[in-house]
Amino acid sequence: MTPFTRLALDTTMAAFLMPYPHNVVSYDTQARNTHTAETTRRHALKDYEGSLKLVQALECKLEVTTCWVPEDVEWQRVGRLVANRKYQRAVDRLEGLVVARIFELMKMNRAGTGEFQ
Repeated sequence: MTPFTRLALDTTMAAFLMPYPHNVVSYDTQARNTHTAETTRRHALKDYEGSLKLVQALECKLEVTTCWVPEDVEWQRVGRLVANRKYQRAVDRLEGLVVARIFELMKMNRAGTGEFQ
């Protein structure tokens, strides 16, 4: 289950259950709005159920017996790995920019003329 799917389902359920004001222009407008909300809700529910079935099938295939919770050691270890990955990607991007700048300076025969040598 992805957060996006859950958010889409919650949003459409809220729109479906939201009462309409009594001063709406006509019954046709109310019927059209209701039909649109019902269709959107139905599509979001099918997407959510499909994603849930995919997750359940993957859990069976990987023989997952218990779900992680934030207090689990494994959850915390993976959280640190994700944080380190984000940091490493930022460092790699910065390194690429520095190398690109050095090549630009080399093209102009100005490499090594910066403030830091």
